[in-house]
Amino acid sequence: MIKNIVFDMGNLLIRYVPEEFIEQFTDHTSERKQLLEQIFKTPRWLEFDRGAITKAQLVIEAKKELSGGLHPLVSDVLERWHEEMTVNIEMDAVIEGLKEQGYNLYLLSNASQDFYIADCKIKLDT
Repeated sequence: MIKNIVFDMGNLLIRYVPEEFIEQFTDHTSERKQLLEQIFKTPRWLEFDRGAITKAQLVIEAKKELSGGLHPLVSDVLERWHEEMTVNIEMDAVIEGLKEQGYNLYLLSNASQDFYIADCKIKLDT
């Protein structure tokens, strides 16, 4: 009998779409693509998520792959990447229903420690 349910955070309990977030940093489609590719879509991002590299290391490595004009944006993006996350309110009813049925609910996520250290506007009730 199932007693425990584990939820992932990204794009289940919260909405995380870096392609939309990156739009606020530049109006140029090619620059957006470069920033996405060199920050969020590399193995370095996964290493950052699991705590294997620091944000400072990620900045250094991303800058190596980007033109100098984009360098200032790398730090800005990494300071604010969590700001556009919003709670997926459609999941509220699902979670409440499961709690009422007596399931133990858990959250498992690979978000980097910076997500938790930052003053995030996302608050997940327990």
